[in-house]
Amino acid sequence: MVKKELALIDFPPVEHKLVFGHLKHCYLLKSGKAKYQKRALEERDSTKQLLRYALLYNTYDRTAHVELYLAGELLGLKGFLARAWAAPKRLKEMLSGVPDVLVAERNAVRKRCADPEVLAEVETKLGVTVEVATETAFSAAPLVRAIEREWQRVLIQAHELELDADLVSTLSPFVSMGVSLEGHFSTVSARYQERWIRNPRTAYGRPPVKPAPEDWTREALSEYEPPIESWAASNFFAYFVESRV
Repeated sequence: MVKKELALIDFPPVEHKLVFGHLKHCYLLKSGKAKYQKRALEERDSTKQLLRYALLYNTYDRTAHVELYLAGELLGLKGFLARAWAAPKRLKEMLSGVPDVLVAERNAVRKRCADPEVLAEVETKLGVTVEVATETAFSAAPLVRAIEREWQRVLIQAHELELDADLVSTLSPFVSMGVSLEGHFSTVSARYQERWIRNPRTAYGRPPVKPAPEDWTREALSEYEPPIESWAASNFFAYFVESRV
């Protein structure tokens, strides 16, 4: 009797989703002090300095990368993606590596980013398939709630600070790490990973990390200021990223 060889299970394509939004319960006073508000803030409220966020997360294991910035500013998408995809990172529970598929709402990218043409660039230079999605296609609600919670935790330590664009960017890595840890260890993530935990091709039952090309990363990280300097000031790369970037 011929013994059949067990087929190795291949991981599905690694998919990252990009979401934009604003904090619903915190805004900045003219003095720069953060103010909590129980009633949810409306995005069209022009009388308050709102805080926006960009969230990139892995649909497989719910690791995430978050950056906060002031409403009225545009996000440098290329730098954002380079920081999110920097690899390897010291904590495996943090988002790292280039995905096979990037799902993004193009209208939101054009509205929120200074360089929406980067979506085409990641397709041609990095080989990432960019798929179009509407806001209703995202299942990021638990991570969005985690952003609000982690920001409040950060403010417990920084409640006396007068926040500006640079300082909000500097505090982002701490929010990002907390959100990623919470997402990774969530029950949804655990149940999803259980399907692949026995795959002998990878460690930890996770797909292998594919770093972005070093020349593309260096170019991206040299183009945007002050966010790059702000993140460097918080020792994000020195502490979390094991790379030559």
